[in-house]
Amino acid sequence: MIPGSGPVGVMAAVMPRRSGGVTVIGVLFLSLGMAWLFAALFQGAFFAFLASMRPGGIGLGELTNDPNVPVVMRFLLHYAKLFWVLNIVASGMLCVCSIGLLRRKNWARVAFVGVGVLGIVYALVSLGASALMVPFFQSQMAGLESLGVGTALATMATVALAIVVVKSVFVAVFFGWMVRKLTRAEVRGEFG
Repeated sequence: MIPGSGPVGVMAAVMPRRSGGVTVIGVLFLSLGMAWLFAALFQGAFFAFLASMRPGGIGLGELTNDPNVPVVMRFLLHYAKLFWVLNIVASGMLCVCSIGLLRRKNWARVAFVGVGVLGIVYALVSLGASALMVPFFQSQMAGLESLGVGTALATMATVALAIVVVKSVFVAVFFGWMVRKLTRAEVRGEFG
């Protein structure tokens, strides 16, 4: 028997080599997309259950008009249904794009390059926002020295900032690797 002439050898000759990194990206984001979708569906079911337990609904309308509730919270509560629908749509699109990536569809590769660029921008904005918040937290903690908790809160703020920095660097490096991987010539050749 000639090497490579059996069924396995013929299959190997017909099927192009597939990048393991692309498969990892596809499986990772399919898993994340499914978890996100199930969480959004559960959230919707939970709020529907709460609404059924109270006559007249949950009562979010009163909170959105209450001046004691922070503006950001009022905004989120006012548009809660819209955000829920957007979560369903975004998580569903992530799942579809992940399946497309696993099936080596070029539109999915382009979509994931976009996701990677957005991930890098998110990491850099998160890092910048954290750096801008440090002086604010330090000024707020200066008045707490008289209570004896200023040092503990300052330590907590430092640890939180370190976690944000590490997370932002990790996210930026991961998405940078992903964009580089998906734009390499040999990987682009896998997609039809």
